[in-house]
Formats: sequence, structure tokens, C-alpha cells
Amino acid sequence: MKLQKVGGIAAIYEGLAFIIGLALYFTVLEEAGFGKMDKAAAEHIGFLAENMTLMYAWNIIIYVVFGCALVVLSLALSERYYNVSRAMSLLSPDLG
Repeated sequence: MKLQKVGGIAAIYEGLAFIIGLALYFTVLEEAGFGKMDKAAAEHIGFLAENMTLMYAWNIIIYVVFGCALVVLSLALSERYYNVSRAMSLLSPDLG
């Protein structure tokens, strides 16, 4: 599989991960009051303990796998811009 195709798949995943992450935050976490300063720390810890699997999966999806996909996308963009603009090709991995 070519790097351009894998980069495209990575870009699609990143978009979906962003949508899933925001949807989960606004539907589950915000309704539960997670991160609000007016709630006691014990309530936050209780929420985390009850939803440990959900929070673990959420963090893996929006941070770890997203970061790995971003590396692939950055390399694919660098390769794509190599013939168009040498400076853009060198700059794209840094901005990734």
C-alpha cells in the first residue's frame, strides 16, 4: 500500500477520532459534570472509577492512536509536497 493511501486513511481516522472524542465529551462527560470546578474531587474520582474502561478507551482513541496516525499523515503530506515545494515538504513534518 502506498504512503499516500495510508496517509488518506490516517486523515479519515483523525477526523473520525475528533468527532467521536467531541461527541463523547458533550454527551457523556459534560452531562456527568466531569471537569467542572463546582464539583467535589471525590465526585470526579467516583466518576472515573465507575467509567474507567470508557475513559481509558477515550484517551487511547483521541490521544495515542491519533498521534500515531498524525505521524503517518505528516509523512504522507511531506512526500506529496516534495515535488511541489521543497520548503513545504520539509516544513510539513514539523507542523504535524
